[in-house]
Amino acid sequence: MSTAMEALATTAESISIETVPPAQPTPHYDFQRPPHLVYTADEFSSSKDASCYLKGCKWAPDGSCLLTNSADSVLRLFDAPDFSTGLPPSPLPWKSALRVKEVDLVYDYCWYSKMSSSDPATACFVTTSKTAPVHLWDAFLGTHRASYIAKDNSDSVVAANSVAVNPEGTMIYAGYSNTVRIFDIAYPGEECAMVDVSKKEGRQGGIISSMAFDVSGTDMVAFGSYSRSISLCSCDGDLISTLETTHSNGITQLHFSPDGRRLYSAARMDQRILCWDLRTRKVLRDFRRESGTNQRLYFDVDPLERWLCSGTRNGKLSVWPLKEREMAKENSAPSFEFDVHSDMVNGVSFHLQWSLLASASGQRHVPSPFVAESTVSENILKLWYVG
Repeated sequence: MSTAMEALATTAESISIETVPPAQPTPHYDFQRPPHLVYTADEFSSSKDASCYLKGCKWAPDGSCLLTNSADSVLRLFDAPDFSTGLPPSPLPWKSALRVKEVDLVYDYCWYSKMSSSDPATACFVTTSKTAPVHLWDAFLGTHRASYIAKDNSDSVVAANSVAVNPEGTMIYAGYSNTVRIFDIAYPGEECAMVDVSKKEGRQGGIISSMAFDVSGTDMVAFGSYSRSISLCSCDGDLISTLETTHSNGITQLHFSPDGRRLYSAARMDQRILCWDLRTRKVLRDFRRESGTNQRLYFDVDPLERWLCSGTRNGKLSVWPLKEREMAKENSAPSFEFDVHSDMVNGVSFHLQWSLLASASGQRHVPSPFVAESTVSENILKLWYVG
C-alpha cells in the first residue's frame, strides 16, 4: 500500500476488530423451499425523517457486514450475525453498528473492492451524493478519509451519478454526463484521467448511471447510461463494443457473471433483466419481473451463478435458475416467487460465503386525497437463510 493510502487508512491499534474466519464455506442456495427469516432491522421506519425509505443493500466483499442506503442520506452498516450456535427459531432484531451521514441525497455507493475487516486499511466504502464530491469513508469509525473532486467550467463541484472501484482496488471510477473520471485512490483531490463517452466520439452519450467490472481478468468495464445504452471498454477507457440494448429507459444496474462470459442489465420502468452473451454481443435471455417504477430495483446473482434474484414492486422476491438448460428456455417468468415484504423490494444481496440473502423494502409514497392514511408503507431490512 502506498504512503498516500496509508495516510488515509485508519490504524488498527485504536480499533476492536472482529475478523472473518479465514476458512469460508461455499454458499449453497436452495430456493426449493421458502427462505427462512432470521433477522429484521426496522430502524428506518422510526427515523425522524418521515420521508426515509430504504434504497438497497450490499454485502461487503469479505462478508463481514452489510451496507444500506436510505432516503435520509444515511449509510448504515450492519455486522453479519453469528450463527455458530445455529439459526434462531424466530427473527431477531438487527441493529446498525455504524451510521454515516452524507451531505445530501446519495446517488450511488459501493464497497472498496479489496475490503477485509482483518485489515482496517482496506475497510472503507465510496459514496457520491447530490451536491458533494466522491467520498471515501472509514467502515470502522465512520470518518471521512478522502474526497475526489470533479469541477465544471465555472469551477463548481459536480456530483458523480455512479461510482465503482476497480478489482485491483487502485482506482475509483465516477460517472458523469458524457464523461467517466478515473481517480487514483491513493491521491485524493482533483487530479484524474477523463474518458469521453459522448456521442460525438462515437460512444454512448448521456449520464453514466451504472458501472460494473469484469472480475475474471479480462481488463473490461461496462458503462450504462440514462440514454439506454451500454458500452464495453478496457479499464483505460478504450471502446471495445457497444451493446444495442432494447431497454425502454435508462440503465440502473449492470452485473458481470463470474467467468466474464455474460453481462446482466436492468433499467428503470422496465420489466426486464437482460442477460447478454458477450461472445456474440446478443441477448441470451430476458427475465421478467414486476417493476414499473422509476426507483432503482436491484437484482443480484449468487457467487456460483446458479440463481438470479430480484426484488419487485409488489413485495415479492423473484428467482430464476441459471443452469444452461434453463437459460435456453423462452419462458422468462420467475421459477420461484416468495412474499417477503409488504412494500416494494428495492434491494437484494447474496452473501458470498454463507447461504444468506439480504432484502430491503421501501419507496416514496406521495399523499393522495383518494388514498386513506392507513396505506401500508414498510421500510425494513431483512436477512434470510436460503439453504
